[in-house]
Amino acid sequence: MKMKHLRRLGVLVLASYPGVALAQAPSILEHRFEHQGAPPLWVSAEMAADEENVIDLDFMGSENLRSYVEAQRRSLQGHVAKTPGGDEKPAIVSIPLSECERTILPSTHRGGDDPRENLADLRHYSQLIVRGTIRTVQWGFTSGIPSSLLGVEVSDVIKGASPPTPLYIDYSVASFKIGPLRFCNGNSGFEPRPGDEILLFDYLGPRDRDGVLYAPGFDQLFFQRQQGTLIVPPNLKNTPGLEAARSFDDIVGRLRSGKLIDSRRVGR
Repeated sequence: MKMKHLRRLGVLVLASYPGVALAQAPSILEHRFEHQGAPPLWVSAEMAADEENVIDLDFMGSENLRSYVEAQRRSLQGHVAKTPGGDEKPAIVSIPLSECERTILPSTHRGGDDPRENLADLRHYSQLIVRGTIRTVQWGFTSGIPSSLLGVEVSDVIKGASPPTPLYIDYSVASFKIGPLRFCNGNSGFEPRPGDEILLFDYLGPRDRDGVLYAPGFDQLFFQRQQGTLIVPPNLKNTPGLEAARSFDDIVGRLRSGKLIDSRRVGR
């Protein structure tokens, strides 16, 4: 077991090395503040997969995830304690949320406490607003919760200091299998693909030690498909500044125009 964890540490060094290519998304990202013995903040599914036990729960360090896996093992009558042969990692494949008998519900408190009722709020309270293109989508675990890591090549900084590029976004939608075990986030929602554009409104700054991982709420992320389809949070779709928007160019133009009106202040 010790040698296995040493191999994981070696991958951490490579994944965190400055200038790593965008196609090589991080396998591990550590918490911003060091906690003695604490598990990593982000672990890719490939890194978590284990030749002998399907997933290395000791390395993951999440009791919630351990209980989730053990419940599946019991339902499968213990047939997944080890992978066939024990010398190759199990396959990792996408599954639809409908195939998930159990899910793990993440915290609903993400992205900060300041208002986000309209585009004016998002512009005012964001420390950073960036537009970029999604280059990688990787399954894994954020503090033991199944999630997707979006690797983003930044194309435009609308507000704030220029961040590293690529930057990474912890996106709390994911459902996949490692071997026979299912790992499903309880959230359902838009599933981005490489090539889609993304608009990030960040209130809190990066969460990880390397300053590249952001964890916004769903209403702080807008998407645009490669063919031009605009996806904005449902609760914001018909709010001031977005009611007639048809593209990211429309939204970015309004963010830069200085003419956004906060509807809560109208009539005061």
